[in-house]
Amino acid sequence: LPFYPPAVKRVVGLDPHPADGLPALEERIRNAPFEVERCALRADGALPFDAGRFDSVVTTWTLCSIPDFQRALAEMRRVLRPGGRYLFIEHGRSPAEGTARWQDRVN
Repeated sequence: LPFYPPAVKRVVGLDPHPADGLPALEERIRNAPFEVERCALRADGALPFDAGRFDSVVTTWTLCSIPDFQRALAEMRRVLRPGGRYLFIEHGRSPAEGTARWQDRVN
């Protein structure tokens, strides 16, 4: 949270494993210079937001742990407004050939 630029007004955090009760996270949320909304990921993987809701989608070390990353990317695209940005950081190149080819294309 401390690395978002000053122009950010609101962050919506989505996680398959909500981190309630983690003091460090709760402190960061309290000290954030913007509103933070936390949501749990739905069991079916669909994002619980209307299409075009977000200016940006950010994932950090996430796609490597999603079995159907193509569906996840489609959902991220769905919730981005036209012209919105997807920003991500990932681990090293996947040993799975299909995932590795995808990583090579976006890098």
